This record gives sequence, C-alpha cells and structure tokens, in this order.
Amino acid sequence: MPAIPIVVAFAMSAAEITAASIGVGALGAVGVTVAADTIVASVVGGAIVGAGTGALTAAATGQDIGKGALIGGVTGGVGGGISNVVSGALGGGNVVGEFGPQLPSKPEAFGSTALGAGLSRGAGGFAGGLSGALAGGQPFNTALRSGLVGGLASGLAGGIGEATDLGSTGTGLLQSGLSYGLSQALQPSQKYAFASAVPTSPTVTQPAGSLTQPATGAPMGSGLGSAPSSYTPGGSVFGSSESDKPPSSVWNKESLRNIGEA
Repeated sequence: MPAIPIVVAFAMSAAEITAASIGVGALGAVGVTVAADTIVASVVGGAIVGAGTGALTAAATGQDIGKGALIGGVTGGVGGGISNVVSGALGGGNVVGEFGPQLPSKPEAFGSTALGAGLSRGAGGFAGGLSGALAGGQPFNTALRSGLVGGLASGLAGGIGEATDLGSTGTGLLQSGLSYGLSQALQPSQKYAFASAVPTSPTVTQPAGSLTQPATGAPMGSGLGSAPSSYTPGGSVFGSSESDKPPSSVWNKESLRNIGEA
C-alpha cells in the first residue's frame, strides 16, 4: 500500500492545511488574491500537493521523479478543480451569513451531505486520475482504469467519511486503502492474457480411410504418444513381417497381362 500519500494526508490534517489554502498562499506570494473556495485556489493547491506527493513517491520507488511530479500535478490540479465545480453546483462553498461573515456550506444531493461529498470528490478523482495517466503517456484504456480507481476510491471515501465523521485524516487513510484495493482488483487477468496469446493448431480434416485420428485443437505433436500406430505405404506395420500382410485385392497391370496368358 502506498505510504507516502497517507503520510502527506496525515501531515496536512494535523497542521489543518488544505490544498485550497496552499493554493491561496501560493497565489498570494505572487500578488494574486483569491478566496479559498474558488476554482483557481483548488486547482493551484491540488497541483502543488499532487506534484510533491508524486515526486516523493517516484523517488521512494526508484522511478522518474520529473514524471512522477507531472502525473501528480495534473492529477491533483484537475481533480481539485472538478471537485470544486461539482461541490459548488451542489451547494458547497462559503455563503454569507446573516451578520456578514462567510460560513462554510457542504454540498448536498437529495438532502444528503454524504452523497454530496461522495459525488463531488468522486467526480474529481475520476477526472484527475484519467488526466494524470494520460499526461504520463498511458494508453486510453489504462488511463480510464486509473480514472475509475480514483473516482471510486475518492467518492466512497468522501461519502463514508462524511457520514461517519471520520475527519480529513481518517478519510484520507480510507481513500488510500480503497485506491490500493481497487487497483489490484481492476488489474487485467494474467491468466486470460496468457491464454489469449497462445495459438492453437488448426483442425485438419483427414481423407476417408485414413488410419490416423483427426486433429484436435491441441498443439501439434501433443498426441503422438496416444495415437495409434501410423501406416507407412509400402512398408511393414510395426512388428509385422511381409508374410503377415493380407493378400491384396487390387488389380494391376501385371495381373491383367497374366489373364491372357492363362
């Protein structure tokens, strides 16, 4: 199970830091002021956290650090932005209270904040996983599988975490565990891949009267030990002599010539 994403999530939770707040700080450092609930803050903060996590994971596993940072940055940035959009569409974000201060509002779907959290985080996880894998050069079917893993893990963890009040640390741990389990479950079957790669010999139709068995779908040569003794034209059968042959009933030129001389 990947440990670095868990450590990063735990550290951010303990310090009460979110990806959006990191985005606000990074943009503020270059003179851009945005609110924490904006799409820009979510995209920038998600990209920073994702790139750092991806680079650390690549370094720990001996992979290309630059590529790990690229994949993580795209995954975090796209995922953060899509989650923000869906959350806002479901009523999430900061709203102005009766006396002026902004109060956080959780996304809801059919009156359920757990379903709202699951949908918003699941959409972000799917979009981020798909985009990150494509950015890393993966074929579309592999990238789609990454998106499904990210979407299911993020959505389930978000919904369960909201329903059971796990908090950001518990939700992050649950998401990492689900992501690992789903990745293993959705791996293509190696047994099927091997079987589909092994060609079988074509079925051969034997002429009428042949002493050999018709060929089956097994590889050629596999049934030699169990096949009946073969017949060699003009030779003797295994273990027999010329005198053991049955008399031939076939007419030939020599026998026709002898009829006229008899």
